[in-house]
Amino acid sequence: MKVSKGRAMILVAVALLIAAVPVLSSIGGLDIGVGIFGEDWQKLANEAEQCQQDGRLDNALDCWKRAVAISEKFGDKDERYTTSLHALAQLQSNLGQFAEAQANFLKVVDIEDKYHRGEFLGLTWNLCQLGDTYYQEHKYQQAAEAYKRAAGIDEASGRMMSMVTDVRKLARTYAQLGDYRAAGLMFSKAEGFFAEAMKLPRFAEYRLALLEERAQLNSDRTDACNKAKLYKIGLKFALAADKSWQRLSELSYEVTRPPSPPEALAKIVAEARKTKQRPVTMLDEIGPGVIQILERLAYYYCHMGKPAEAELLYGRIVEVFNQMAASSQDIQSKRMDFMSEMYRSWHSCHTALPAFVAADNYYREHNPALQAVQNPFLTQFASIKHRQDFFQKRMYLPQQYAWAIPTAEALDELKRNQPIVEAGAGTGYWTSLLRKMGVDIVAYDIVPVPAKDNAWHFRANKSWSDVLAGDESVVEKFPERTLFICWPPGDDPFAFKALSKYEGKTFIYVGEDQGGCNGNDDFFDLLRKDWALKKTIAIPQWPSIFDRMYVYERKKQ
Repeated sequence: MKVSKGRAMILVAVALLIAAVPVLSSIGGLDIGVGIFGEDWQKLANEAEQCQQDGRLDNALDCWKRAVAISEKFGDKDERYTTSLHALAQLQSNLGQFAEAQANFLKVVDIEDKYHRGEFLGLTWNLCQLGDTYYQEHKYQQAAEAYKRAAGIDEASGRMMSMVTDVRKLARTYAQLGDYRAAGLMFSKAEGFFAEAMKLPRFAEYRLALLEERAQLNSDRTDACNKAKLYKIGLKFALAADKSWQRLSELSYEVTRPPSPPEALAKIVAEARKTKQRPVTMLDEIGPGVIQILERLAYYYCHMGKPAEAELLYGRIVEVFNQMAASSQDIQSKRMDFMSEMYRSWHSCHTALPAFVAADNYYREHNPALQAVQNPFLTQFASIKHRQDFFQKRMYLPQQYAWAIPTAEALDELKRNQPIVEAGAGTGYWTSLLRKMGVDIVAYDIVPVPAKDNAWHFRANKSWSDVLAGDESVVEKFPERTLFICWPPGDDPFAFKALSKYEGKTFIYVGEDQGGCNGNDDFFDLLRKDWALKKTIAIPQWPSIFDRMYVYERKKQ
């Protein structure tokens, strides 16, 4: 039979591919051949998450390893690859496989450095987790380097809550290295960051988590002082820590949220060392009592719709477990049971964000004006599950849509206050939804998108609605309209100038309170002086972001 040259080449290629499948399949015990022929990454990721939720952590490990191998072919810039790497590294770390976790955390950090140049908000989180794995292996110099870099990035970007954690861990590591002077300086610095954060209004709902961090700070200071044989000073910090933990225990029972689960994590630890006499200070020497508090706080933040913050607290639970397991074989032997229960609790948080969509749908059903409005931003945000995903999506979704996430309730409030002039409209996303509701709104931005020189939306490839070119002075033309400003730049006079020029009587602001990401001190001083707050509306919030909608009326002179 005569075979054409082209067909012969195809047959040879097929034969080579068939011959290669057994070889490929042998790499790492993974059937890569199946991956070549279309194994679905999302399916594997879902399976891994289900295994975690069911407590089948060995199976979850296998799924994440397969997900990493498959997603690697998408390229290291693809978020599926970094998501898989991080999930695998985190699980390996939680199971005590610290060396394997380090290798994968380092890959994630290298990718973030390569492509995002500090823009990626998860860089410090990954560095901190990398430091934790070094710390558990007593590689204190490497741990210090990771914590130091994380703290430097957070301090430069003003991320107060993260700074307290990073600097505390750096101080603890210096103490392990025997550099007690450096440890003391870092503990004092962490205390200063805590005090500054507690003064900021935007941290009001994160107060319990901050108090927990301070309690842990004093506990770590106690350990450092005892290690340095400064027992008198250590006693002072031990008493402060004990007082902080007891007070936090009281406060965590007072939160007005659904009751916490049966605190299974604390029970596992208590059961593991039931033959030993229970300590009576620092809530069981940073043992079951502290884990109970952390469980309640994590559950509280889950039901606030802040799963990423809850995930951080579950990370603290792991930190406490490792601290105890380092000196207790009984507790170490319970690691798999403990981590299985922790993942079950953590995955229960995933229902919090979809609840925003359910509430939106209910609101829409009872409001005819909202029935024609589709809100893809809210839908995509509510589908995010992991802190790593939040950080990755944070780089792109706000630039594509808006820096604040609209809800049906927020949109309806704007409709009730029409006609509206929006200053700093960005992509026009909020404006587009309002116009679909029949709202009379005019929108302006200094640099309408698409435009590469728009610093806040340079990745946006389209405008969602017509946005006119104009700076803050345009508000002078519309004293009869409600002024709407959504997420004005921080430490910038834009919002202050616009509100100063506005002569109308109603102002609606979406953003963080003073000390946050939006506006400057002059803006908030003007609000307090001339405007009365009439209503506050909750909206979905990104991790470490505390924005809301605020409705103001001008005070009568």
